[in-house]
Amino acid sequence: MACLAVAAMARSATPAPDTATLAEVDVSGPQDRERERGPLHTVGQTGYFIDVSRSGSTRFQLSLAGIQQPQIRFRRESAARRLSRESDSAAMAGRAARMDGDRVSVIGETSLSTVQLGLDDNVDEADGLPASIRFGPHAALVNLDYVRLRYRNREATSIGLAYGIHPQTRSCLRQFTLLDDGQPNPNRFVLLADSRSGCRRAERSREGDLLFADNVPEALREAVIETYDPIAAHLASRLGSEPGLVYVATWPESPHTGLRFENSWNRNSLLLFNGDAWQRGLDARQIQSLQAAFTSEQIHRRVSYTSWPGVFTESAASYLVMLATGEQARNSTQQLAAALPAWIAGCAHELNMRAVKTASVNDVTSPNCGLLVQFVYDAAARARSRGRESLYDTWRRLLSASYGRGESGVSPAAFLASSKEAHRVVSGLLDGTVDWNRFVADLHAFGVGLGIKGGAAVPQVAVQSLAYAWE
Repeated sequence: MACLAVAAMARSATPAPDTATLAEVDVSGPQDRERERGPLHTVGQTGYFIDVSRSGSTRFQLSLAGIQQPQIRFRRESAARRLSRESDSAAMAGRAARMDGDRVSVIGETSLSTVQLGLDDNVDEADGLPASIRFGPHAALVNLDYVRLRYRNREATSIGLAYGIHPQTRSCLRQFTLLDDGQPNPNRFVLLADSRSGCRRAERSREGDLLFADNVPEALREAVIETYDPIAAHLASRLGSEPGLVYVATWPESPHTGLRFENSWNRNSLLLFNGDAWQRGLDARQIQSLQAAFTSEQIHRRVSYTSWPGVFTESAASYLVMLATGEQARNSTQQLAAALPAWIAGCAHELNMRAVKTASVNDVTSPNCGLLVQFVYDAAARARSRGRESLYDTWRRLLSASYGRGESGVSPAAFLASSKEAHRVVSGLLDGTVDWNRFVADLHAFGVGLGIKGGAAVPQVAVQSLAYAWE
């Protein structure tokens, strides 16, 4: 496999400090949305270089230039990863490499400059997802986590790709380079094709934010579109637009059943249908499951302000998902009345378990406290507008301002600063000094009536009234 020109240039000179990271990649060309880049990492002289391409199967070439240790380890073990015939030929000529599990060993005195490896398509891995998913006769969806290496100190890996759909621009490029950021997220899907025409052919199968593999049955394709479109349109109306990409594929020979939805990175995700029983589309239960997955994905892609969501993002997304599903079922008020006592009890327990009380008021550190923070801001918005606005409106304004600055999502500090009244009520949830009787009393100003049994480390609370309908 020929090395990519851009990767070859990286090997011939010291990389510039402003090299884009795998989480926030940077290339010229059209993009769905321009944002400021995150913190950048520099590739040192001892960095690793891997070229990945597609020619009937997924192949990648590991450069050994500058690598001193005799053994190189991948981040993940794989049933699909193998040494290619080129490496076998090199071994016959006295230049030896051996692969054992997640390790590649260079044996003895050797002039071996590269190791050629491959990822077989549609081979079941430990997590139930193939490392390389066949997307058509000339394309595959490759999880780059199976290409990434373990490294120490400031070493890093540059990954060059040929004829792929760029994970940020979501358009075909002849070649581009990503720099591994070292973060632990296990799903980094990139679509690769055998040629530019094959890549463009796959790109043209995109239906809005959905990109379908060639083997997706027409009835299933239509069912996915009909399920996705109303949810995407509704949340675009409530929270503003946010481009992303959902790769939709089938795995007919899968040993598993049902559908599998997995978030990836840069607002991309995978929807995989296991088995071959999808010719008639989706039944009611499957549609309901897919609706929940799409709702969660649509909200997460908007509220996340980093590539690796923390407690704040997860709490905000969970609360907004509950609002969205409650709206669909017209039972948001009942859901809240049932959830609030559990959130308060859970938050109190989490705060009691915290070894040291911190004075920070700029973030949340526990899931239940995070849900309570979102509820308080929601209640404040409804009380301030006499029911005309909700947390959706708060998030939409914040996301619009973030987009105007070219940023992604909303930071905890920006959200918390959006309402002085709400921030005053939740400050004890943030720094661990909450007085639950005072908390309950403060919520009365927002039309939330709670009855509390005090004296216990974990208070018992009952919802008595919610002044503004949450439907």
